[in-house]
Amino acid sequence: MIVLLFSSLAAAGYYHPADIAAESKTYGVAADQASAAYEEANRTAEALALAFTEYELSLDLLGAAAPAAERARLDTLRKTYNRERAQLESFASYMLEDFDSVFLAAMERAVATHKGATECEAMVQKGPSMPGIKPRYEKNPECTGEDLNAEIAAAMDRDPALAAAVKEILTVAWPTLTTGAEAMAPIGAPDRWVSVSALLSKGAAGALAAIDREDDAARTPLAAAIEEGATTEEKAALVSQARQITADTAAKRASLAAPVLTAADAAAAKWAKKGEPATGWCANPSMLGGCSGTDATGELVPRLLEDKKVVKALP
Repeated sequence: MIVLLFSSLAAAGYYHPADIAAESKTYGVAADQASAAYEEANRTAEALALAFTEYELSLDLLGAAAPAAERARLDTLRKTYNRERAQLESFASYMLEDFDSVFLAAMERAVATHKGATECEAMVQKGPSMPGIKPRYEKNPECTGEDLNAEIAAAMDRDPALAAAVKEILTVAWPTLTTGAEAMAPIGAPDRWVSVSALLSKGAAGALAAIDREDDAARTPLAAAIEEGATTEEKAALVSQARQITADTAAKRASLAAPVLTAADAAAAKWAKKGEPATGWCANPSMLGGCSGTDATGELVPRLLEDKKVVKALP
């Protein structure tokens, strides 16, 4: 009797949620679909964040010529983005919790048919992990009996309750991010325009990068203070300091760009006297709608960067 009992326990086998997930077709399909939806939404979010950064740079470079309405528009777009990005992350978190819940319930139903089965991860890391080196794995000596992972995964894939729950979760629409795409009027001339950020980013990349580094260096202590647990009053002071850094950075960019844009406007005026359309500036990134009229950025930026006075004005 004792021999039979030990034989039964030894044959009970083992399983592990991570190993089952690797074996389950249902889990694989669900994970792929959810990941694809999240990655698509995240790509849009990252592209929008870059567009806002470009928009701010362009408005800063224009200095006093930057329309106040576009500054206000950027603030509104960013507020909407921050709210919607938080909603996206919350949705992804809740979806993950729902998946965990339904798969765990299905796993428990499948495991219940294997009396005495124990949870044990089949493979464990051998030795310490090293940066840049793929870790080695070996069979877990603590896992005894039959490897039940594939069998349990197959049972879960046949589970109608799991299939229905997964289908319901996957059909829920993901939150969308508002791009707020709207064409703005060019600044300075209505006929054709050049992206101000494109000109300066190509002609003065090093100087702009230096301003960005100064901005980052000034903000680093503020971030550290918040992480260390600043009080409400201290946070208010930090916000004020951050706004001043933003203003300082904008002023540096405008100072850098002013002589360049003056020289570029002079070059464009000469072209207009020879019959070319008048040329203005566009601050609005293409993802946010660009500007009305003709985009001549690709054609005119190289010409402007060959103009002697423009080249002389570059930092």
